[in-house]
Amino acid sequence: MYKKLTLELKQPNFDRSCLRVYYGNMGEIIAQQILQKQGFNVWLTRPVASEKKYFRIDFIQRTEKMIGKLDNEYETESLVYEKECVEKELKRWKRIFGQQFEAFKQYLKKLKIHEVGELYKPDLIAKKDDKIYIVEVKSTKGAVKFLKGKWLKGFLLAKEYGFIPLLVSFNLKIEIDNFKMEEISERV
Repeated sequence: MYKKLTLELKQPNFDRSCLRVYYGNMGEIIAQQILQKQGFNVWLTRPVASEKKYFRIDFIQRTEKMIGKLDNEYETESLVYEKECVEKELKRWKRIFGQQFEAFKQYLKKLKIHEVGELYKPDLIAKKDDKIYIVEVKSTKGAVKFLKGKWLKGFLLAKEYGFIPLLVSFNLKIEIDNFKMEEISERV
């Protein structure tokens, strides 16, 4: 194999603004892993990682209504399966939240997640020593200033329902070094 170097840059610059959403996702996954190492049980609220570590908070509001609706439908195999899945998730949440489950449902209802006028959506839900934490993650320098207005109000509303709002912040940097572009061909 023959390689011909066509471009080499030691530390190229690139526009990081187009990576903003990815910074958020990476920051949440990093915060989740660090908190887990500190003894917290931690769930992401968006599907950016494995299903076991993802907590569908928008689904909680609809779960019991879905079970009632499924009870009234004809018992087809797919509806029975769907009902079992919904009931399994509901049991999981009740096990995680224990006596705080009803308060958590009320908190989510007040936040209006995925509704017009949504106040706030947590990045992570954490639990340690029977305490529930509502976690906001900021992974870029100066990003804490974006937690204001209705987002701050929704975040701090957690206290009214017996939960502890936590802000995790750090400066996540993505850098490139030794960027190479080579033309590859077979030796003749």
